[in-house]
Amino acid sequence: MKDRLRAEAVIAYARNGFSEDHVPVFAGIVFAALTLLPFCDVSSYVLHISVLVFVYVTLGLGLNMVVGLAGLLDLGYVAFYAVGAYSYAILSVDYHLPFPVALIVGALLAAISGVALGWPTIRARGDYLALVTLGFGEIIRLLLRNWDSLTNGPRGLMDVPPPRLAGVQLSTPISYYYLGLLIGAAAFTLFWRVKRSAVGQQLAAIRDNEDAATAIGINPVRWKLYAFAVGALVAGVAGAFFASWQRFVSPESFTLNESILILSIVVLGGMGRVWPTVGAAAFLVLLPEALREFQNQRMLVLGLFLVLAVVFQEKLRQRRLAQNQRVNKRGESNAAIDSTLSLPQIVLAGSAARFANQFSDSELILSLVEISKNFGGVRALDKVSLQVRRGEIIGLVGGNGAGKTTLFRCIVGAERPDEGKIDLFNGRQQRIDNLPTYKVARQGIVRTFQHGGLFNSLTALENVQIGGKCRDTPSVWEPLRVIRNRQPISDGSSAKLLHALKAPAPGVSVGEMSPVEKKLTELARALATQPDVLLIDEPAASMDEEARTQLIEALREVNRQWGTTLIVIEHDHKLLKSLCRRLVVMDRGKVIADGPVGDIQVERAI
Repeated sequence: MKDRLRAEAVIAYARNGFSEDHVPVFAGIVFAALTLLPFCDVSSYVLHISVLVFVYVTLGLGLNMVVGLAGLLDLGYVAFYAVGAYSYAILSVDYHLPFPVALIVGALLAAISGVALGWPTIRARGDYLALVTLGFGEIIRLLLRNWDSLTNGPRGLMDVPPPRLAGVQLSTPISYYYLGLLIGAAAFTLFWRVKRSAVGQQLAAIRDNEDAATAIGINPVRWKLYAFAVGALVAGVAGAFFASWQRFVSPESFTLNESILILSIVVLGGMGRVWPTVGAAAFLVLLPEALREFQNQRMLVLGLFLVLAVVFQEKLRQRRLAQNQRVNKRGESNAAIDSTLSLPQIVLAGSAARFANQFSDSELILSLVEISKNFGGVRALDKVSLQVRRGEIIGLVGGNGAGKTTLFRCIVGAERPDEGKIDLFNGRQQRIDNLPTYKVARQGIVRTFQHGGLFNSLTALENVQIGGKCRDTPSVWEPLRVIRNRQPISDGSSAKLLHALKAPAPGVSVGEMSPVEKKLTELARALATQPDVLLIDEPAASMDEEARTQLIEALREVNRQWGTTLIVIEHDHKLLKSLCRRLVVMDRGKVIADGPVGDIQVERAI
């Protein structure tokens, strides 16, 4: 029994050591160990295989930025690898540029290629994006094969000069080993910093739920292009180093099989994970070498190993989730949070000046004039006009298909009205029906969703934190300047906001939440954006009477002390009567009634 407990303690210590919070320490230890390898009297063959591992570690981490962090399925990643390799070869052979300059130019050309691929395909998702990137990879390969005057066609480019730094030619196995180690370490550091930064949080939000990300002010186009560019840049560096190491490049080095191998590293290691990606790259490079004696059965055994590795990884993932659940239930509660603060006090901490002026019930904040929207032959909205004043709580009711959600989507910019205009009066009059969703959110109009509005890979605290930062766009250079230090989960206004709404503990993941907890967490994230107008889609779904009462009290307090205008879609007539002061009734895309709650028969309207 003691031996088992001791073994479990060792495993837990190792798992803790290689967690995200301890990456710098253990990365330094691993790097120091690898720097000593050439002094252990190893053969040139071992150094050669080690350099190959470093190349694929770099490629795996670069693709993981695109696939793992941003959720963009790129099947043509090898194209950027090829651009970097050929650019370096051409610049060094034909133009005699020094190694650092040729490497930087090759990496930049690969990044430009990434943006060129991403810009026209940025709105494609899933299978469609995969097909586009697959086609791009094949186009680059065919260009390299047939552009004889530039690439020497299928014969490739030979006699690529080795690297030369500070007048010293690096052409020995040991020099290539150390150069490959530095490039792999740089890719490792860049990946970890991006993941841990605010940029990484926004990429994770887009990956998990792009509609919800844009609804709180995140620009998906900006960050998708960022992921394409940075991932391609890393591939370009790997390609340039590969060309200098092999001293020969040809189209046969950049086939679809290479893309599949790099993608396999990401899948086997785990999307968005750093250490497992390094391990997967080493595994997929070293395993074929270990199986060289079994020439006839080599691919069969390799495939079997891959299947077993994926199954084993899934079991580890399930165990990790179960352990996280036990930790969250055991220690991470809201008990230590000050419960004397009101919701507005919590959210406004440090930014009270924005709401220093008292709102006036007569002040117009949102105006919709004859909004119409067609979907083919269906008229979803038919000349809807609505005047919303600051501080109002409006219930938007009607049967299924009445146009309520379509109206929400038009207000936030997810749909462009065919006719009419929408104006926001937030200090000045501004037309917003021609703005994208993320810009509307930054102007102060935020919505929640009826189903699935959270970011599944993040905890409750991280979901709310993203909402609090939506108006502050991080710099693309932030990962190079700042490492985001995670604060204890019980600190900060985000955790207090979760507590005030009786939402889950800050460290609870979305997969562990009940439907009611998901609704409360999404509402907390929306309030963290400090909205002027909050559009809430069926907030009381799946809630019991006690939870509904708590929700009504919370929304009333935000409205009363903060002045937030609330527009609520709801089918619960008791909640509407308790919360709303005004009802707008819709039917078949038209507003058929608009007035105080007491003047409208709510049950019939619903």
